[in-house]
Amino acid sequence: MILAKNRLITPAELPSSITSYHETSPLAEPEDTLSIKKATRDLEKKLIRKVLELTEGNRSKAAGILEISRPILIAKIKEYGLE
Repeated sequence: MILAKNRLITPAELPSSITSYHETSPLAEPEDTLSIKKATRDLEKKLIRKVLELTEGNRSKAAGILEISRPILIAKIKEYGLE
């Protein structure tokens, strides 16, 4: 059910989650987000950082959670400057 004052819905009647601009919006920087390679690298870096925090820096556990080998994880940590 939509409750609007008039026949047309105006931006003022929409929730802020729809009308406000978010810096994390995938359309914020199209030249960056349209590259699958860049998006993949960014996601991989975020996942590695998150899992390392979760495992308190235990690389063996982190590699297991990420389903990659420990040497590959160490290489990616160096590549992304997460040391």
